[in-house]
Amino acid sequence: MKKVVVALGIMLSLGMGSCLLTNAPVVPAVSAASIEVDRSSAWFDQSSRTFGADVTFNGEPMTVAYWCISNGDVENVYQRKNGSDWVFIGTRGPGNNDYHFPSQDSVSLFIKVGNVAAQSQGYDHL
Repeated sequence: MKKVVVALGIMLSLGMGSCLLTNAPVVPAVSAASIEVDRSSAWFDQSSRTFGADVTFNGEPMTVAYWCISNGDVENVYQRKNGSDWVFIGTRGPGNNDYHFPSQDSVSLFIKVGNVAAQSQGYDHL
């Protein structure tokens, strides 16, 4: 009986070890978007709460603009690419990381364009 218990214990240990050492597929790291903002094209209109610039986003040139509309303690953020219609992309809250956009790339693009546009008017950042 003792040999059976020891044998079962060894088998169980080996079985659990093999689960931990599986050949599970490796998930590749996600790289951040490549965003270049043309500083000479950046603009900021404080009265209408709009700003924009020409950018290269992951190798694709485009013109992007943002319109922020206050809604209580958050801002509704609209985006316009290459002169198309304004599209609601999410909300921006009062905190530095309080963005509710479709993706982290959308947040990065908004922040980079906003900062360069604000700097064009003498501010440090948006």
